Amino acid sequence: LVRIQGTAGLLPLPLEGEYSRTIRQTMPDGTEAINVVHLTPEGFMMADANCEGHDCINEGEVTLENREERALWNMVICLPHQLSLELLTPSETEERMLELYAGQEAYQASHPEISASEVLGNFKHGINKLNAEIDANLLAFSFKSHGTYGLIDVNLRNTVDMTLPYEMMKFFKMGAEGGQSYDLSGFNTRATSFLEVGIASPWRVGRQVTFGMRAKALVGITDLYMNVDRMDVKFDRNQWQVSGQACVAGAYDGFNIATKPSAAGTYEEVIDFSNITLNKPKGPNGVGFGVDFGVNIDLGPWEISASIVDLGCIFWWHNLYGHTPGTTWTYDGAAATVTDGTDTFGQTLENAADGFLEMFQFRKEYENQELGLLPITGRLGVKRLMSSALSFGGLLTYRYNEFCPIWEVRTSADYLLLDKFDFTGSVGVNNFGPVFGAMANLRFSHLVLFAGVDAYAGKLSKQFIPVGRMNSSALFGANIIF
Repeated sequence: LVRIQGTAGLLPLPLEGEYSRTIRQTMPDGTEAINVVHLTPEGFMMADANCEGHDCINEGEVTLENREERALWNMVICLPHQLSLELLTPSETEERMLELYAGQEAYQASHPEISASEVLGNFKHGINKLNAEIDANLLAFSFKSHGTYGLIDVNLRNTVDMTLPYEMMKFFKMGAEGGQSYDLSGFNTRATSFLEVGIASPWRVGRQVTFGMRAKALVGITDLYMNVDRMDVKFDRNQWQVSGQACVAGAYDGFNIATKPSAAGTYEEVIDFSNITLNKPKGPNGVGFGVDFGVNIDLGPWEISASIVDLGCIFWWHNLYGHTPGTTWTYDGAAATVTDGTDTFGQTLENAADGFLEMFQFRKEYENQELGLLPITGRLGVKRLMSSALSFGGLLTYRYNEFCPIWEVRTSADYLLLDKFDFTGSVGVNNFGPVFGAMANLRFSHLVLFAGVDAYAGKLSKQFIPVGRMNSSALFGANIIF
């Protein structure tokens, strides 16, 4: 067990052979502290250090056989560097890690007492798909056009899509215990954020048909993605043998990308994900254009509608780009970094992500440009007016993107009360599972308040990943009428 200035991590003893691990840290006065730990099947020792006096080196080797006789028992301490090392048995390690991780559910999922079936049971074999969209309407106002009202609006749109192989979750949970090799192919993730400025206008054709079009300018804020076309990891002695092909890219003008020597010997320099800083961007990271089309047909008590939205693209300027060598390299594993209880879940997750990315050995390449298509969506709806106050409807939706296509079938009922309040309830099913929704509008002479929610039917895994048919969204807002 390694403890450094309030943080802790594990270095496993090798089953055979021996290896050394260099621990570097920046001290409060800005100097670099270096300690080299040498590990064997029997124990460990401080092989080298740049501390004053070298007392930690002189403390000698710690083994299970001699720790009862040592003055510091199972420990080697470097006081100038605020570092301590402890030799623990497996049972002692479990007790100590439970103390350090008290109350942290992210650890509980990886703890030996939590079975693999409990952690992995909610994930299906093959590829698991996750999708999240967070959109915010920043500004909107309407204008009169062709006898109806057009709209100018500004929206902030954020999308995250991910495909997660079952083998990857098994790899994280079980490691070498789960088998000698894992196929991590098919892991893909993309996070996109952009500003959308749109102008929409309808056209009536006779009394029954209304066409509409919305043109929109797009300003890219950030685009981050990682694609793993092929990735195999195999446990060999005390290291993982990794082979495959993957790439990572990011568009954000404020990236300060650091590199470091490759520990695996794949390249001279690889991207150091633990040392990437974000500065204030100087400008947009992409520009684009898109259009939405729609039509509504009024057939008396029946209405039929159809639309195609997000037909367009954004031209991204990627200033972070890297790829793996496509050969085989070694990875000795990232020790799980934990804290004394003050670390947030977000910090714990960031540490885990950094360790995961270290396995891929991405070489920093030239900056590149890429044309990214918007996730196009098609809708087909029908509505039946039962009375002046009650109507029923149905809606079929299909959204396509490169990682996570989504389809949904939904039915709804709308009730209007005294021209001031209307309520809509809906029930549907999509490829993530069932969803139940409700929306209400409250009208005043110059103000309309609205709120809506899709109830979620599902749960979270112990890694805080939504599983088991989880769908949720919420909408709140107000329209001011002049």
